[in-house]
Amino acid sequence: MPVENKVRVLDLPTGFYNLSLDIDVMTLNVAVGGSSGTIRPAVTTNGVLSLCAGPADTNDGGSTTGGYPVRLVRLGRYLAHYWIGGLTCGGAGATFEIKVWPDCFELHLVLDDSSLGTFAIDMSDFAIPTSYSAQAGYAEVSFCTNCNGLACTLEDARSVADCCPLGPASCGAGPSAACEQPSSFPQGSNITVGVQDSVQMEAFDQWPKRLYISRIIHPAHAGIWLYFCANPADIPEQFPSLGTSFEADFIPANVKLVAAATINVQSSHDGRCSGVYKAFRMKLEPTTTETSPISGGFVTIVLGSIALPVAGEVTSWKVSVPSGSDLLRNDRYNVALRNPTTASVNYRLNFHIDSPSGITGIAVMLRNASNKAPSGLHVQISKNWHTTGVSSIPHDGTWYSAVMMLQLPPESELVAELLFVYQYFGTIHTVSHAQLSLIGWGKNGLWEEVGLGVSGESICYEPEMQHRRNLVTDVRPFLVCGMGSTPENCKGNVGVTAWTENHGGMDFLAAYDASGSYQYLVRTKSHHSANGPRLTNASYSGLTVDAAIRSVRTVSTWSADDFARHLHSFHYEVLQNVSYARLILYQLGADWYNFAGNAHFAYGNGDGLIQELSATSLQQFAEHPTLRGKDCEGQLPCWFAFLTPEDKAGTHFAHRGLVVRRWQARLGGVEMPFGRGFSFSLVGVNGGVGLQLRLPAGISQALTQGDFVSADLEVFLYPKNESMYYGTSQRLRAWLSESAASEKPWQVVFREAVAGNLSVQVLLWPNHVIQITDHSKQQQNYNNTTSKSQQIVSWSTPRYRFLRAHWNGPSRPGSKWQALGWHTKRVPNHSLL
Repeated sequence: MPVENKVRVLDLPTGFYNLSLDIDVMTLNVAVGGSSGTIRPAVTTNGVLSLCAGPADTNDGGSTTGGYPVRLVRLGRYLAHYWIGGLTCGGAGATFEIKVWPDCFELHLVLDDSSLGTFAIDMSDFAIPTSYSAQAGYAEVSFCTNCNGLACTLEDARSVADCCPLGPASCGAGPSAACEQPSSFPQGSNITVGVQDSVQMEAFDQWPKRLYISRIIHPAHAGIWLYFCANPADIPEQFPSLGTSFEADFIPANVKLVAAATINVQSSHDGRCSGVYKAFRMKLEPTTTETSPISGGFVTIVLGSIALPVAGEVTSWKVSVPSGSDLLRNDRYNVALRNPTTASVNYRLNFHIDSPSGITGIAVMLRNASNKAPSGLHVQISKNWHTTGVSSIPHDGTWYSAVMMLQLPPESELVAELLFVYQYFGTIHTVSHAQLSLIGWGKNGLWEEVGLGVSGESICYEPEMQHRRNLVTDVRPFLVCGMGSTPENCKGNVGVTAWTENHGGMDFLAAYDASGSYQYLVRTKSHHSANGPRLTNASYSGLTVDAAIRSVRTVSTWSADDFARHLHSFHYEVLQNVSYARLILYQLGADWYNFAGNAHFAYGNGDGLIQELSATSLQQFAEHPTLRGKDCEGQLPCWFAFLTPEDKAGTHFAHRGLVVRRWQARLGGVEMPFGRGFSFSLVGVNGGVGLQLRLPAGISQALTQGDFVSADLEVFLYPKNESMYYGTSQRLRAWLSESAASEKPWQVVFREAVAGNLSVQVLLWPNHVIQITDHSKQQQNYNNTTSKSQQIVSWSTPRYRFLRAHWNGPSRPGSKWQALGWHTKRVPNHSLL
């Protein structure tokens, strides 16, 4: 076993400091610059210190820790959060939590009884107190960095309030009340979050009634017209009756509004509404006298800003956000941050939803409160929907956290809008990419999930491959009949999309040495660039355990109205000469994870079909006698269709497609022509047959230092036929109808391969004009030359969009900062991003 796998050590470098937690002996090593120290959880009994020992490296079957004792709770760009159960501290059992932000970290020890918890701290290199007063049942220490230029040191940030920073009644026999604010924040700094607009609309069956709307477009346009977005299905005909009175919190108490006309459609404003919501307007007339209810009642418009609960978590703020009650409407919140001090303050924020609806989806973004422009600030998404049933396990059950960190300049305020996006963003389904916690599943490790809409997974990734030994696990089709459907009863619709059957899995690099040892990736790192709601992008990097190949795998999914597409890109760089007995560059249907059976197979290129093969059965790892080491003939794109077999007709309602869009390689020190440098084979995998992309046949399998392989692949799942599809794409319906008429279900893969074969060339000219050339629309002229479809797009001077606070007043101490939000004019040294 590789050395990296023999020691249970969590390495957590942030750039400000390095942490290394040895779980066996529960010792945290801390290093900042040239200084270092150690911290160990412990208990004291009659003045005698007993250090805590780590848990056994076993799955306890769920009786104590609900599974494996070390479990990842949250992980992303801002926050790494681990929970460790089964500690032994003297005669007491205990659990341990570590939260790591870029510039701060927290340690929490929760004892099973009222033993006195403490920490043994050896931090003599730092100018901070090392003494710690023991507490009954609970102990906590926290530290933050203080940097002067490039030189950083640690400062004590432990909580001094008599409260529980883990949440109400979460500190064992210690404090039970939640903390009002983080102890590490300066006095007077705060956050306020208010609900915008309103919530779902109630049925019009009783009076008084509330007309809930998704957005106010004009509160009082021309003094008498209220423009708003609402679901047409929620507005009865001829509503409201003339004279019906209205109340809203923005209307003075002594002024009443009554309806002067019924609600009517304003389709010219539909672009300002999202999802199924449309624009309406209603004419109102003011009166100082409340009229008697007409037809037995009146309607109340509920608007305003309801403050959300905010609590402190030692070094961060936790905002409790309510679950969305209408998944066809997106929830907006005003976020106001205030820094009254004369120094910059880092705001670490966790917007948390307990028991959220639509947990498999939900994208979130921070944007300008006035013009709705996105801030560009990354939001880390972590969530969990697994439950162990073990009451002692915290963070069990269903929850969703949107985590971010930003810096406010001295004496400044910031007002922004936080948007939670559910089923739709605009008129297209939302896409989201999140870390999916396994704490409730009883397993450890990083798992990530991509959702299209909010009613089921689309694709899942396991970057460290700790459970299935492949990167791509569950893969599910979109806008097709859900699990449990029959030909007579297709479950799902565009508003409530269905959870569909698993058609996974897939994998990227898989290398085996001469002894048959699989080369796990070590030093793995996950980095998210975009988490939705239109596009996702994440990269997973690592090094084979023999240190021979550096792997970077990048995955993206985007919104769609036909089927789920995933762009899988990779770059493998050879760092030293190496030869493998078995080397797989990409595979559809992984060695040990495949749920689609013995699929019917076809492949071709941009000209059409090359070969079609009936479904066949192969022993695991056995290669097909004729489809092994095959080159894809002709130019890219090269496409492969895996048609789900008939024995899964009642459960799996989609086929799989794979398109090679780009392939570049240097092999044996020789540059390969574009699109060359790989072969494919059909191979027996667990549960069926898989497709593997490998090095070309006839080329030495020995790799030379400096070699590389780089590619872009598109993988997708599409409905078997039109009756199993309930989406709105007329193009897909035409493709499905065509393939059914010709009895060639692989034609959808061919159509997608050709339709997506775009090559864009961008040229920037002095007059700021871009020429975009679409090479896919080349046409042959009479003189054998090629004409290109060109589009000329005028482009204004590039602008930088960022978040800043503007200095409002003379340059002197005590002047006030005024938050102006997002601007396009650069102001040096005052950027929050």
